[in-house]
Amino acid sequence: MTKVEAAQLMAMLVAQWPQSTVSSKTSQLYEAHLLDLDFQAAQVAVSRIAKTTRWLPTVAEIREVTCDVIHGPKRLGGEAWGDVLAEIRRVGAYDVPKFKDPATAECVRLLDWRGLCLGTNEVADRARFVELYEGLQDRARLDVIAGHALPPARGTASLGTGLSSPVSLAQLLADPHGVKGSA
Repeated sequence: MTKVEAAQLMAMLVAQWPQSTVSSKTSQLYEAHLLDLDFQAAQVAVSRIAKTTRWLPTVAEIREVTCDVIHGPKRLGGEAWGDVLAEIRRVGAYDVPKFKDPATAECVRLLDWRGLCLGTNEVADRARFVELYEGLQDRARLDVIAGHALPPARGTASLGTGLSSPVSLAQLLADPHGVKGSA
């Protein structure tokens, strides 16, 4: 957004929460920390926040809801696990699975496809998968909300499973129902 749009967004905030005392320094700080957001998405986010809270939101809250507006709500690990089970039934342990959701593909790569297919403790596999999936989602969303991504880890090794290489954080937040990716 432009500086003028950031000022307009700040004016919306002050108008919505008139009981909050906002100094010019506070206003400038908000505007500076919101500049990299899409103006229309940020307006929708402020509108959503206004319907659910009584107090002036923090910059972090605005950025978090803006992330939800742009990327949709965070997908649950149990939903992604359902995709894994469907692929286990479809292709089995000796073929290459295909996932629309890059985060699902990344979890399968990290946990080893054959191990998931041939494992004897589905409850433990599901728990490990869900924990990893939700951790990857949280990391990716935090990087988007903060406006920057951490540098990639060094020395990522392939497990020799035929699965693709690690995905970027931006790919992890892509629409899991519309992205063509594979594990």
